[in-house]
Amino acid sequence: MFTQVKMELDFCRTELSKKQVISAGDLAKWWSSHLESVRPRLYGAAINSASKDIPVRIYKYNRRHRYSLSSRQILPEIQKRHDELLANRRSKFEGSEDADQVDYDVHTVIEFAAAESAREALGRLIGVLDHFHGLQTVKLVIYFDEAHHLTKVTPFNDDEKTLYDFLCSCLNRFLAYPVFTIFLSTNSSLVEFASPRALARSARIRGGFAVTHAPITETPFDCDDELVVRPGELKMKDISTISFMARFGRPL
Repeated sequence: MFTQVKMELDFCRTELSKKQVISAGDLAKWWSSHLESVRPRLYGAAINSASKDIPVRIYKYNRRHRYSLSSRQILPEIQKRHDELLANRRSKFEGSEDADQVDYDVHTVIEFAAAESAREALGRLIGVLDHFHGLQTVKLVIYFDEAHHLTKVTPFNDDEKTLYDFLCSCLNRFLAYPVFTIFLSTNSSLVEFASPRALARSARIRGGFAVTHAPITETPFDCDDELVVRPGELKMKDISTISFMARFGRPL
């Protein structure tokens, strides 16, 4: 998705120039309108690109032999990084006195390669956004609507983690980047999104090695006496501003 969004921005560079989209606010407003017309195509392209996997046969090495473990599907851009990491580990093992007993963890290699590939794609997208004036600390917002569906599916795993748990683990790879993620749902159970630490499915969270953030479940509009709305004093242009609408718990 990071790659597809960057390609879309590059493709629309002429349009952005003609419309004098030069600030971060201009870009956000333009993107909101533009996305409505390209959303199916953009998402479809991202899914199709992610589906064009190539078979890679994974081998287990020791000092004298190599033998096949299984065939996997790895994205082309990830395969290159995977091969580099594999070559480094192989050379390290071949020079080790315990090479006969040491085998690399293929899951770790593939996971690390995939994470590096995603971070590089995100970095390239952030680089494009940096050209627009007025960017604040957060440069990209990712939102998942109807997020409660993610908590209903539990792929086979020993910890009974849901798709939401796995997605959060993936998003943790981007903690060093100026990205903010929002999960939206009007039909969810709070415990599924923010369970107590002792009941968390992640061992890192239970052990205190990962920090969780409490979700915003409701933002009331009557907590500040300066936000009083007096009848007859506001015009349509006043109540349609983002600063005004943000008072009512729907800042997006």
